[in-house]
Amino acid sequence: MIDKDTPARNVNRRVIQKLVNDMMDEGYSFTYYNGFKKRFHSVLDYGVRMGYLETNEAKYVKPRKKTKTFEEVQEKRNNNLELDEIKKLIQALRASWRVEHIANMVELMAFTGVRYGEAAALTINEIDLENGLITINGTYYRALKKKTTPKTDFSYRTITIPDNIKEVIQDQLESLKVNRSLKGNNFNKENCIIFFTVNGSAVDLDTLNIVVRRGAEKVEIDKHLTSHIFRHSHIALLAELGVPLSAAMERVGHTDYKTTLSIYSHVTQSVKVDIVKKLNGLI
Repeated sequence: MIDKDTPARNVNRRVIQKLVNDMMDEGYSFTYYNGFKKRFHSVLDYGVRMGYLETNEAKYVKPRKKTKTFEEVQEKRNNNLELDEIKKLIQALRASWRVEHIANMVELMAFTGVRYGEAAALTINEIDLENGLITINGTYYRALKKKTTPKTDFSYRTITIPDNIKEVIQDQLESLKVNRSLKGNNFNKENCIIFFTVNGSAVDLDTLNIVVRRGAEKVEIDKHLTSHIFRHSHIALLAELGVPLSAAMERVGHTDYKTTLSIYSHVTQSVKVDIVKKLNGLI
Protein backbone atom coordinates (compact mmCIF):
# COMPACT_ATOMS: atom_id res chain seq x y z
CA MET A 1 0.00 0.00 0.00
CA ILE A 2 3.07 2.24 0.29
CA ASP A 3 5.37 2.57 -2.71
CA LYS A 4 8.59 0.62 -2.08
CA ASP A 5 10.71 3.63 -3.03
CA THR A 6 9.09 5.88 -0.42
CA PRO A 7 11.68 7.11 2.17
CA ALA A 8 10.79 6.12 5.74
CA ARG A 9 10.86 9.81 6.78
CA ASN A 10 7.95 10.44 4.38
CA VAL A 11 5.74 7.83 6.07
CA ASN A 12 4.16 10.31 8.45
CA ARG A 13 1.20 10.05 10.81
CA ARG A 14 -1.27 11.08 8.09
CA VAL A 15 -0.14 8.26 5.81
CA ILE A 16 -0.33 5.66 8.58
CA GLN A 17 -3.68 6.98 9.82
CA LYS A 18 -5.12 6.63 6.32
CA LEU A 19 -3.91 3.03 6.16
CA VAL A 20 -5.61 2.24 9.48
CA ASN A 21 -8.81 4.00 8.39
CA ASP A 22 -8.85 2.09 5.10
CA MET A 23 -8.50 -1.20 6.97
CA MET A 24 -11.43 -0.30 9.20
CA ASP A 25 -13.53 0.62 6.16
CA GLU A 26 -12.68 -2.70 4.53
CA GLY A 27 -13.99 -4.55 7.59
CA TYR A 28 -10.78 -5.85 9.11
CA SER A 29 -11.06 -6.76 12.79
CA PHE A 30 -9.68 -4.49 15.50
CA THR A 31 -7.12 -7.17 16.41
CA TYR A 32 -5.81 -7.23 12.84
CA TYR A 33 -5.35 -3.51 12.21
CA ASN A 34 -4.18 -2.89 15.78
CA GLY A 35 -1.52 -5.56 15.26
CA PHE A 36 -0.58 -3.88 11.97
CA LYS A 37 -0.18 -0.54 13.75
CA LYS A 38 1.98 -2.11 16.48
CA ARG A 39 4.31 -3.70 13.93
CA PHE A 40 4.55 -0.41 12.06
CA HIS A 41 5.34 1.28 15.37
CA SER A 42 8.16 -1.22 16.04
CA VAL A 43 9.72 -0.65 12.60
CA LEU A 44 9.71 3.13 12.96
CA ASP A 45 10.87 2.89 16.57
CA TYR A 46 13.94 1.03 15.33
CA GLY A 47 14.53 3.88 12.85
CA VAL A 48 14.44 6.42 15.71
CA ARG A 49 16.79 4.38 17.94
CA MET A 50 19.27 3.97 15.09
CA GLY A 51 19.16 7.69 14.24
CA TYR A 52 17.52 7.34 10.83
CA LEU A 53 14.32 9.13 11.95
CA GLU A 54 13.67 11.99 14.37
CA THR A 55 10.26 10.82 15.57
CA ASN A 56 8.06 7.74 15.47
CA GLU A 57 4.98 8.98 13.64
CA ALA A 58 3.04 5.79 14.35
CA LYS A 59 2.59 6.74 18.01
CA TYR A 60 0.22 9.53 16.99
CA VAL A 61 -2.10 7.21 15.07
CA LYS A 62 -5.41 6.22 16.67
CA PRO A 63 -8.15 3.97 15.33
CA ARG A 64 -11.42 5.75 14.72
CA LYS A 65 -14.08 5.00 17.27
CA LYS A 66 -16.60 2.73 15.65
CA THR A 67 -20.23 3.06 16.65
CA LYS A 68 -21.55 -0.38 17.49
CA THR A 69 -24.94 -1.55 16.36
CA PHE A 70 -27.57 -2.71 18.84
CA GLU A 71 -26.97 -6.30 17.68
CA GLU A 72 -23.21 -6.02 18.30
CA VAL A 73 -23.78 -4.66 21.81
CA GLN A 74 -26.26 -7.43 22.58
CA GLU A 75 -23.87 -10.09 21.29
CA LYS A 76 -21.13 -8.84 23.61
CA ARG A 77 -23.54 -8.74 26.55
CA ASN A 78 -24.58 -12.33 25.83
CA ASN A 79 -21.01 -13.56 26.09
CA ASN A 80 -21.84 -16.05 28.80
CA LEU A 81 -24.08 -19.05 29.32
CA GLU A 82 -26.84 -19.37 31.87
CA LEU A 83 -26.56 -22.28 34.32
CA ASP A 84 -29.27 -24.28 32.55
CA GLU A 85 -27.46 -23.77 29.22
CA ILE A 86 -24.20 -25.02 30.71
CA LYS A 87 -25.94 -28.13 32.02
CA LYS A 88 -27.71 -28.81 28.69
CA LEU A 89 -24.46 -28.42 26.77
CA ILE A 90 -22.52 -30.75 29.05
CA GLN A 91 -25.32 -33.31 28.82
CA ALA A 92 -25.23 -33.09 25.02
CA LEU A 93 -21.46 -33.65 25.01
CA ARG A 94 -21.76 -36.67 27.30
CA ALA A 95 -24.10 -38.31 24.78
CA SER A 96 -20.96 -39.45 22.94
CA TRP A 97 -18.28 -41.40 24.81
CA ARG A 98 -15.75 -40.19 22.25
CA VAL A 99 -15.82 -36.66 23.69
CA GLU A 100 -16.33 -37.53 27.34
CA HIS A 101 -12.93 -35.99 28.16
CA ILE A 102 -14.00 -32.71 26.51
CA ALA A 103 -17.30 -32.74 28.42
CA ASN A 104 -15.29 -33.12 31.64
CA MET A 105 -12.93 -30.31 30.61
CA VAL A 106 -15.86 -28.00 29.81
CA GLU A 107 -17.44 -28.73 33.20
CA LEU A 108 -14.16 -27.92 34.94
CA MET A 109 -13.84 -24.58 33.11
CA ALA A 110 -17.47 -23.64 33.75
CA PHE A 111 -17.33 -24.39 37.49
CA THR A 112 -13.83 -23.08 38.27
CA GLY A 113 -13.29 -20.27 35.74
CA VAL A 114 -9.89 -21.59 34.62
CA ARG A 115 -8.66 -20.72 31.13
CA TYR A 116 -8.37 -23.38 28.41
CA GLY A 117 -4.56 -23.36 28.69
CA GLU A 118 -4.70 -23.76 32.47
CA ALA A 119 -7.11 -26.70 32.19
CA ALA A 120 -5.06 -28.33 29.42
CA ALA A 121 -1.86 -28.04 31.50
CA LEU A 122 -3.40 -29.35 34.74
CA THR A 123 -1.53 -32.42 35.99
CA ILE A 124 -2.04 -35.06 38.64
CA ASN A 125 0.49 -33.28 40.87
CA GLU A 126 -1.74 -30.19 41.12
CA ILE A 127 -4.79 -32.12 42.33
CA ASP A 128 -5.80 -32.47 45.98
CA LEU A 129 -9.13 -34.29 45.96
CA GLU A 130 -9.09 -34.92 49.71
CA ASN A 131 -9.17 -31.18 50.45
CA GLY A 132 -11.01 -30.23 47.28
CA LEU A 133 -8.25 -28.08 45.78
CA ILE A 134 -6.50 -27.60 42.45
CA THR A 135 -3.39 -25.49 41.97
CA ILE A 136 -2.87 -23.45 38.80
CA ASN A 137 0.84 -23.00 38.14
CA GLY A 138 1.13 -23.11 34.36
CA THR A 139 -0.55 -22.98 30.96
CA TYR A 140 -0.42 -25.13 27.84
CA TYR A 141 1.62 -23.52 25.07
CA ARG A 142 0.07 -24.82 21.85
CA ALA A 143 2.94 -23.88 19.53
CA LEU A 144 5.47 -25.98 21.45
CA LYS A 145 2.89 -28.44 22.81
CA LYS A 146 4.18 -28.18 26.35
CA LYS A 147 3.45 -26.60 29.71
CA THR A 148 4.86 -23.13 30.38
CA THR A 149 4.45 -20.43 33.01
CA PRO A 150 0.93 -18.97 33.41
CA LYS A 151 -0.39 -15.81 31.75
CA THR A 152 0.47 -13.44 34.63
CA ASP A 153 1.93 -13.65 38.14
CA PHE A 154 -1.61 -13.32 39.48
CA SER A 155 -2.55 -16.46 37.53
CA TYR A 156 -0.69 -18.59 40.10
CA ARG A 157 -3.47 -19.62 42.47
CA THR A 158 -5.14 -22.44 44.38
CA ILE A 159 -8.85 -22.96 43.72
CA THR A 160 -11.47 -24.71 45.82
CA ILE A 161 -13.59 -27.09 43.74
CA PRO A 162 -17.20 -28.24 44.20
CA ASP A 163 -18.23 -31.90 44.41
CA ASN A 164 -19.12 -32.21 40.72
CA ILE A 165 -15.58 -31.20 39.73
CA LYS A 166 -14.14 -33.74 42.18
CA GLU A 167 -16.20 -36.36 40.32
CA VAL A 168 -15.00 -35.05 36.94
CA ILE A 169 -11.36 -35.31 37.98
CA GLN A 170 -11.92 -38.74 39.52
CA ASP A 171 -13.51 -39.84 36.24
CA GLN A 172 -10.42 -38.66 34.33
CA LEU A 173 -8.12 -40.48 36.76
CA GLU A 174 -10.14 -43.68 36.25
CA SER A 175 -9.89 -43.19 32.48
CA LEU A 176 -6.12 -42.79 32.81
CA LYS A 177 -5.94 -46.01 34.79
CA VAL A 178 -7.90 -47.88 32.10
CA ASN A 179 -5.76 -46.44 29.29
CA ARG A 180 -2.55 -47.48 31.04
CA SER A 181 -3.84 -50.99 31.56
CA LEU A 182 -4.63 -51.25 27.84
CA LYS A 183 -1.78 -49.25 26.31
CA GLY A 184 0.99 -49.61 28.84
CA ASN A 185 2.18 -47.68 31.88
CA ASN A 186 4.00 -45.13 29.74
CA PHE A 187 0.68 -43.74 28.46
CA ASN A 188 0.57 -40.03 29.45
CA LYS A 189 3.34 -40.74 31.95
CA GLU A 190 5.66 -37.96 30.85
CA ASN A 191 3.10 -35.14 31.14
CA CYS A 192 0.61 -36.70 33.59
CA ILE A 193 -2.06 -34.28 32.38
CA ILE A 194 -5.62 -34.73 33.64
CA PHE A 195 -7.42 -34.06 30.35
CA PHE A 196 -5.89 -36.16 27.58
CA THR A 197 -6.80 -37.53 24.15
CA VAL A 198 -6.67 -41.16 22.95
CA ASN A 199 -2.94 -40.84 22.31
CA GLY A 200 -2.23 -39.19 25.67
CA SER A 201 -1.67 -35.66 24.36
CA ALA A 202 -3.35 -32.45 25.55
CA VAL A 203 -6.76 -31.49 24.20
CA ASP A 204 -6.34 -29.18 21.20
CA LEU A 205 -8.13 -25.82 21.47
CA ASP A 206 -9.54 -25.90 17.93
CA THR A 207 -10.89 -29.40 18.47
CA LEU A 208 -12.49 -28.38 21.75
CA ASN A 209 -14.18 -25.36 20.16
CA ILE A 210 -15.53 -27.43 17.25
CA VAL A 211 -16.93 -30.11 19.57
CA VAL A 212 -18.50 -27.49 21.85
CA ARG A 213 -20.19 -25.68 18.94
CA ARG A 214 -21.62 -28.91 17.57
CA GLY A 215 -22.96 -29.75 21.01
CA ALA A 216 -24.49 -26.28 21.30
CA GLU A 217 -26.28 -26.72 17.97
CA LYS A 218 -27.86 -29.96 19.19
CA VAL A 219 -29.42 -28.23 22.20
CA GLU A 220 -30.22 -25.07 20.21
CA ILE A 221 -27.92 -22.66 22.07
CA ASP A 222 -27.71 -19.73 19.67
CA LYS A 223 -24.54 -18.07 20.94
CA HIS A 224 -20.99 -17.83 19.63
CA LEU A 225 -19.16 -20.39 21.74
CA THR A 226 -15.43 -20.61 22.38
CA SER A 227 -13.59 -22.04 25.36
CA HIS A 228 -13.43 -18.57 26.92
CA ILE A 229 -17.20 -18.33 27.30
CA PHE A 230 -17.02 -20.82 30.18
CA ARG A 231 -14.68 -18.49 32.06
CA HIS A 232 -17.09 -15.59 31.56
CA SER A 233 -19.99 -17.84 32.53
CA HIS A 234 -18.29 -18.81 35.78
CA ILE A 235 -17.70 -15.18 36.70
CA ALA A 236 -21.38 -14.44 35.94
CA LEU A 237 -22.38 -17.33 38.22
CA LEU A 238 -20.20 -15.90 40.99
CA ALA A 239 -21.97 -12.57 40.58
CA GLU A 240 -25.34 -14.31 40.78
CA LEU A 241 -24.26 -16.07 43.99
CA GLY A 242 -23.23 -12.74 45.52
CA VAL A 243 -19.51 -13.58 45.70
CA PRO A 244 -17.53 -10.35 46.40
CA LEU A 245 -15.66 -8.91 43.43
CA SER A 246 -12.24 -9.30 45.11
CA ALA A 247 -12.88 -13.00 45.80
CA ALA A 248 -13.99 -13.56 42.19
CA MET A 249 -10.84 -11.83 40.90
CA GLU A 250 -8.62 -14.04 43.04
CA ARG A 251 -10.46 -17.18 41.95
CA VAL A 252 -10.09 -16.55 38.22
CA GLY A 253 -6.66 -14.90 38.38
CA HIS A 254 -7.61 -11.42 37.17
CA THR A 255 -5.22 -8.56 37.88
CA ASP A 256 -7.45 -5.77 36.55
CA TYR A 257 -10.74 -5.34 38.41
CA LYS A 258 -12.30 -3.77 35.30
CA THR A 259 -12.22 -7.10 33.51
CA THR A 260 -14.16 -8.88 36.26
CA LEU A 261 -16.40 -5.89 36.93
CA SER A 262 -17.51 -5.69 33.30
CA ILE A 263 -18.89 -9.23 33.61
CA TYR A 264 -20.30 -8.60 37.08
CA SER A 265 -22.16 -5.62 35.66
CA HIS A 266 -23.94 -7.92 33.22
CA VAL A 267 -25.96 -10.02 35.64
CA THR A 268 -27.46 -13.31 34.49
CA GLN A 269 -31.07 -13.70 33.40
CA SER A 270 -32.17 -15.37 36.64
CA VAL A 271 -30.98 -12.36 38.65
CA LYS A 272 -32.92 -10.02 36.36
CA VAL A 273 -36.08 -12.07 36.92
CA ASP A 274 -35.47 -12.02 40.67
CA ILE A 275 -35.12 -8.22 40.60
CA VAL A 276 -38.53 -7.91 38.92
CA LYS A 277 -40.11 -10.25 41.48
CA LYS A 278 -38.68 -8.16 44.34
CA LEU A 279 -39.89 -4.93 42.75
CA ASN A 280 -43.36 -6.39 42.25
CA GLY A 281 -43.34 -7.33 45.91
CA LEU A 282 -42.97 -3.67 46.85
CA ILE A 283 -46.27 -2.74 45.24
